[in-house]
Amino acid sequence: MISTGYKRISTVMAGVMVFLLLSLPRAFAQQDVTIRSDAPTRYTVMEGDTLWNIAARFLDHPWQWPALWRTNSTIADPDLIYPGDHLILMNNGNAPYLQLVRGEARVIKLSPQMRRLPERNAIEAIELDTLKVFLAAHRVIDPQAIEGAAYVVSGDDQRLVNAAGDRIFVAGTLPAGSRHFGVYMPGGYYRSASGELLGQALIALGEATLEQTGTPLATLRLTRVSREVGSGALILPYDEAHFELMFMPHPVESHVHGRIIATPDDTRVIGARSIVVIGLGQRDGLAPGDVLGVQRQGGTVSDPLTQETLTLPDEEAGTLMVFRSFDRISYALVMRADTPLGIGDQVGAPTL
Repeated sequence: MISTGYKRISTVMAGVMVFLLLSLPRAFAQQDVTIRSDAPTRYTVMEGDTLWNIAARFLDHPWQWPALWRTNSTIADPDLIYPGDHLILMNNGNAPYLQLVRGEARVIKLSPQMRRLPERNAIEAIELDTLKVFLAAHRVIDPQAIEGAAYVVSGDDQRLVNAAGDRIFVAGTLPAGSRHFGVYMPGGYYRSASGELLGQALIALGEATLEQTGTPLATLRLTRVSREVGSGALILPYDEAHFELMFMPHPVESHVHGRIIATPDDTRVIGARSIVVIGLGQRDGLAPGDVLGVQRQGGTVSDPLTQETLTLPDEEAGTLMVFRSFDRISYALVMRADTPLGIGDQVGAPTL
């Protein structure tokens, strides 16, 4: 599990993630684990590796990484995995596991003394750079929650484009008791396949603090700006949660079924490392770290003898991992895509 703000993502974060992955309940670790037919017998960790893509080299299902790990008692601190470390595939009866052999840290000799290079950074559980940027800029809200929200009327000298340090003048009622606000641009609506409204996207423009209340306008000072702030931008309570990254990869329950309903950037062809919106959320039990399989519907063919139209079986075409869940929708990262995925593809428990 990772529980940290993006400003604190560091070696400590990776260590906490690995430690908790290695400490999963015994029942999870005892799930049947299938080793890839082309799995290497030895692998050297490289710069840019993550726990997920290393596991994908050995396992058919990378989220089962904890079941492949066994503590190596010869290593003083096995909680962190670094570039240069060696992973050896072992087999204890019918229980395969990985043994860690710590790589050597580089040493440079400087006369008349020895100086060790800065510590290596432990590898991350998954690639976080894309998610950090995305989570800082995107939020989903119930459209009813922004009805009557305060909004920007103007900036200093009636300018409509503002930068950090500038004042903005706001109409409407600000949330009582708050002095720290998020500034947002309304985005599109997310709907289920049946047309049900599930939420509205918000694009973060920056942050502001209250300087003076007033009627009809209040004065706020912009403290951070990531995009231009113009008239009509919404002023809402600051959403601290969108800086959190909490992951413990595990498959969802078998009863969970939904669809990919959108992509934040309206991309229609979806591949590995794409971010998608799925029509399942907290009310469906989804949380960061949930892994889902993507089912592509089988096409139709004509029977050459009877001319009857036949439907080919559905096939799993990819894997998603949820990294942010809201009430009725979730954002997920495509971890694997065997073929291009698309809007409307079904998601559910991955095939084991």
